[in-house]
Formats: sequence, structure tokens, C-alpha cells
Amino acid sequence: MDEKKFTLEEVESLIPVLEERFKEIRIQKGYLTKISGEIRKAADQTAFDGGSPYGPSYIKTLDSLNQEIEEIHEEGVVIKDLDKGLCDFPYISNGRTVYLCWKSGETTLQWWHEVEEGFAGRKLLEEL
Repeated sequence: MDEKKFTLEEVESLIPVLEERFKEIRIQKGYLTKISGEIRKAADQTAFDGGSPYGPSYIKTLDSLNQEIEEIHEEGVVIKDLDKGLCDFPYISNGRTVYLCWKSGETTLQWWHEVEEGFAGRKLLEEL
């Protein structure tokens, strides 16, 4: 299957949705981090029928987190850094694929980069 190619308008319309999704992802990851010590203790005790009262919520949160990520991928968005909410969007410019680039916290689409350059090679959209 060919990767989706975005228009500038499609990316702009996705920004508020992605911002909300990454907010939820941060909340879920924070919860998982908070209870990770308890989950680790329970895992260490599995040979002794150990468990944790956090087990069911851990599994539910992990499943929800994976679903959020999968739904972003299904839109055709390439997540580059989950913690930063860094995303690339394949885009055709002058007959070649480049990536439009957005990071959580940026209110509008402002950046792009060559496919092989990544975040460090970001250029202003007006240079495209």
C-alpha cells in the first residue's frame, strides 16, 4: 500500500485533533510511569502467584495508548517522537516526496524537511 500524501489543508485540519490525541497520550504515559514500580514488583512475583491491584488499569491504559497511536498511524501520519508529539506528513513537492513536519505545541504548520534529513533538517514552509 502506498503511503498517504497530504495536502497543506489536511495537515492544518489535523493539528487540533493531533494536539488532543497527544495530550491524552501524555496523560496515559504519565499514569503508566506512575504505576510502573508496582507493576514491576508484581511481575517479579509471578512465580509466587503475585499480582497487583493496578494490573487491570495498567492493561486497560496500555491498550488505550496503543489504540491512540494506531489511530494516528491509520490517518497516514508518521509519528517520529511520541513524547514530543513530533509528526511527519508525506507531501508531494515538485514531483518528489518530502515531509511536512509538526510538533505538539506548534499551533500551525510551519516546517518541512527532506525525507532523509529528519527534524534536524527542518526548513520553513515558505522555503518549499
